[in-house]
Amino acid sequence: MKKVVALTSWLFLLPFSSSIVKADTTTDLQPFIDQAPPNSEIHLERGLYEGPVVIDKPLTITGEKGTVIDGGKSDNVVTIQADDVTIRGVTIQHSGKGAQQAGILLDKVKAATVSESTFTNVHYGILVRGGGSHTISRNHFSSYPGHFSARGNGIHLLATKNNRLIENEMTNVQDGIYLDESSNNEINDNAISEARYATHFMFSTNNSVKDNHFLAILMVLWR
Repeated sequence: MKKVVALTSWLFLLPFSSSIVKADTTTDLQPFIDQAPPNSEIHLERGLYEGPVVIDKPLTITGEKGTVIDGGKSDNVVTIQADDVTIRGVTIQHSGKGAQQAGILLDKVKAATVSESTFTNVHYGILVRGGGSHTISRNHFSSYPGHFSARGNGIHLLATKNNRLIENEMTNVQDGIYLDESSNNEINDNAISEARYATHFMFSTNNSVKDNHFLAILMVLWR
């Protein structure tokens, strides 16, 4: 059974089943993640939380409207290194601008859910590297401002399979959804605008692409 983590930024003695993470001005999020038991939930109140952070256990992080996790323009904002992690209802901003740096990196893991979140001023929005069986739905993605050649992709799938990308919005990105050596993915009901390619497939097979919407795209699909 999932526990709801009960934490505040000034008191660590409360039981994990009854507290909420609160940001005063800025709060370093990593210690709360480190203290949370596996399979528990951290609920973030409105505020600014400092990253980058690494999640190495099954965990759910949810946020109220106005909850922001800021990577400080250094590396990935959130790196997920465990199966069965859920991120929902947060804004993720300021990843590093290096190659394959992202708002969220799913690194050789399975069964993550990322939903109802906003990715702004990030290089890649979500990078999935290995693993699979993730659900990425109802998120909004935008990269750093500039020419599309300097932006990252909204969602980038690398050597992964069996993912569901549903009802996401992407604007001001290089490619909306990029697949490299990735198979058996569902890409349905996404909206992509202000990009080079809407969907970009490299060495990727058996993917389903249905009912997506594209605006101000140089090319809808590239194989």
